[in-house]
Amino acid sequence: ILPNKNATLVICRVIKGLIYVIAGFIIITELGYNLNGLATGLGIGTAAIALAVQDVVKNLLGGATILMDRVFIVGDYIESEGYAGTVEDITFRSTRIRTLDQTEITIPNGELVNSYITNWSKMEKRRIQINLMLDFSTQFEALLRIKKKIEKILNEYPHVIKDTVHINYTEINEEGIKLYIYLYMF
Repeated sequence: ILPNKNATLVICRVIKGLIYVIAGFIIITELGYNLNGLATGLGIGTAAIALAVQDVVKNLLGGATILMDRVFIVGDYIESEGYAGTVEDITFRSTRIRTLDQTEITIPNGELVNSYITNWSKMEKRRIQINLMLDFSTQFEALLRIKKKIEKILNEYPHVIKDTVHINYTEINEEGIKLYIYLYMF
């Protein structure tokens, strides 16, 4: 049984390619051409071909690793070496992601496998940090009410993890009074 839909699609593509190559050899043989000379030439050209396709092989092995290890799947939001977006397609050669500005980026799998990948979709909880700047003219009583009201709203929100909400005034500077909000959500 294959591990997932993406692996099935990739394996089908590889089998289809092999069928085309074998069919081509059979057709050439049936047309009366002797393939012995071709086989000899292929032996000499193998080194040149191996050098030419090393990136392709690296990407194919990278694709197999991604699909079999399930590092990420279609629909996951990933980040890797400056690229971040939602995975739209995974093939043996490359992975396509859609960035937040709706740009489609194709990344070779060999590059992805050899880099750090953050799969944000696999996180069980997320840390949220917010800095709010309040005007100097805000009265002390209003500052206390603002803090209590934000804390109450966040603690009642169902996706906020209980006892993780921390709200403090951390700094007074030329811009105003900084209110720091720190919490975890799932």
